[in-house]
Amino acid sequence: MLVQAIVSAAHNHRRLSMPRPKPKTLIRTCSICGTQFETADNARGREKATCSKSCASRKAYQSQKVRTQCSVCSEITETSKSVVGAGLPVYCETCTNFRYQRRCSVCGKRFRAKKCTTHLCSQECITEHNRANLKDVVCFCCGVGFQQASFSVYSGKRIFCSDRCAMRQFS
Repeated sequence: MLVQAIVSAAHNHRRLSMPRPKPKTLIRTCSICGTQFETADNARGREKATCSKSCASRKAYQSQKVRTQCSVCSEITETSKSVVGAGLPVYCETCTNFRYQRRCSVCGKRFRAKKCTTHLCSQECITEHNRANLKDVVCFCCGVGFQQASFSVYSGKRIFCSDRCAMRQFS
């Protein structure tokens, strides 16, 4: 018992000793966004140049930037070294949204599109395409025949000639 009391007293003495001093901090300014931030006063903290991970990734991208020509219009634009190294096409800001060169399937005119699946150049060509691709269908409710655009006719789907027929069928 006496030994336990001595060990316990020595253990309590350690807990009551002085608390560790707080590490010194440095106030730095972020090299990307300009805000001030605190960091520990150690080797790693003194090397820190950014306030957050997002600023650090922006700084890394800035060090990887190169200037090269746009694949479409040959305008000089900035991109990363990895894009150029991989041989990928480079697009400027204006060509980014219209990077695919296509030929209209209705009028045959060449145009630039946002998606590689676009095959019509204008609203007029879309309307013409839909008019040319009508299907003859029969109303499921009243049996009246009419034409409907082929993109809206699905196999197994009930087709109605009007809202009135649809409401009558489902009421």
